[in-house]
Amino acid sequence: MAIVEEVHEESDVIASVENLKKEGNTKFGEGEWSAAAEKYKEALELCPVENDLLRSILFSNLSAAYIKQALWEAAVEAATNAIEVRVIRFSTTFAFYALCCHYTGFSSPILSNVPNEKALER
Repeated sequence: MAIVEEVHEESDVIASVENLKKEGNTKFGEGEWSAAAEKYKEALELCPVENDLLRSILFSNLSAAYIKQALWEAAVEAATNAIEVRVIRFSTTFAFYALCCHYTGFSSPILSNVPNEKALER
């Protein structure tokens, strides 16, 4: 019975995380960037570390909420966490990361490995 209880507890936690993410997405859609960020942070606190896909999505969403508030350093940190947790939704997360680096003047080793347009023309 303990195994079944653990499975139910885990699914309840994931359901709570998904609900918080949904609330964050709603707040984001309403232009309430700070409230959205808080929901994503609450979800990250509950989200199991081993659920790297969900954590990556939450960090990516958090980065987007920070970008909307022009909180560039926080956005870089959240985008970096999304990339480190799991390279999923890579192009979106990478775009957030690059935008934040541009506004902060942060020189990123990640960005230095990306070929530029002129290099791709060769």
